[in-house]
Amino acid sequence: MTDSLTSIIIPMFNESSWILRTLTLCCDLQIKKEIIVVDNNSSDGSHALVEDFIKERNLKREVILLSEEKKGKANVVRKGLSVAKGEYIVFHDADLEYDPRYIPQLVQELRDCDVVIGCRNCRPYSISLPAFIANKVLLNMIQKKYLVHISDIFTAQRGFKRSVIGGFPITSERFEIETELTIRALEEGVKIKEIDVTYSPRSRDEGKKIGFNDFFLILWKYYSVSRQINLEKRQKLCEVEVS
Repeated sequence: MTDSLTSIIIPMFNESSWILRTLTLCCDLQIKKEIIVVDNNSSDGSHALVEDFIKERNLKREVILLSEEKKGKANVVRKGLSVAKGEYIVFHDADLEYDPRYIPQLVQELRDCDVVIGCRNCRPYSISLPAFIANKVLLNMIQKKYLVHISDIFTAQRGFKRSVIGGFPITSERFEIETELTIRALEEGVKIKEIDVTYSPRSRDEGKKIGFNDFFLILWKYYSVSRQINLEKRQKLCEVEVS
């Protein structure tokens, strides 16, 4: 395993039922790491739970707790990225839909790749029909446009080389961030790899927040990011011609 520092960024919003277990599993990982928890205005005591966890275990150097007032998962991710020091960046949700014990494998693969995606679609998994259809529709669009085979566009368990994601001008606000990051990686032509991960989806009653309405925001992000990237490319071309 590499000795390079990995920054594990964990967005958190009202995850008091899950966050301590998630943190415990992340702290037990046998990699050189910093864990950055970014609270997005939780009202269920999640913030205080993490504070107590850090104090009781004397983890001030390993676990960083931040707050982001602006609502939305993407805003929280940007906050975490602004302080991350790792050569590798891993995103992991605060609940246990994804198993933190796959993070070392993500990091290991990042030695030879620029982006590693934890793919849920490599084996059958439980997912609602609307979410399954939304995933497949967007996947089909991306596969046809970029002539690539990517199995899962919505997965939240991902790893990036810092040198790669640091160049992405993230414009998302909410859950559409995963789609934007995928598109920007494809546009940059970086090396992407998928690995098998397990997935245990929770229900609305258990706190799941993303809904089918978010698909329309994600679809809009797909088109808007594509246009923005084309604009950025034209601007760079003009700058080269002027110089």
